Amino acid sequence: MRWSTFLLAKDVAKVLGIQTSTLRKWRQRGKGPRGYRHLGATVVVYRRASVEEFIREVGWEAAVPKDFFDDPTDDDDLPMPATASEPREL
Repeated sequence: MRWSTFLLAKDVAKVLGIQTSTLRKWRQRGKGPRGYRHLGATVVVYRRASVEEFIREVGWEAAVPKDFFDDPTDDDDLPMPATASEPREL
């Protein structure tokens, strides 16, 4: 699974417009986005799809950045790598 499908808790809090401590309290109380995992004592990640689902459930679509719902695996806007026939800038 690609890392772009996961978000750090601090990024989820930023998108939701809340403090990370609020997000932590939600986890403790069984509220907020589901689909999180502890990667260590202080690192928590959320599945992007779970965060998107939570935002839609509570009706916060208008409150989050418009580009949040863009497909994180969409590479169309990334520059194409140079091929052997194209000169590369150094």
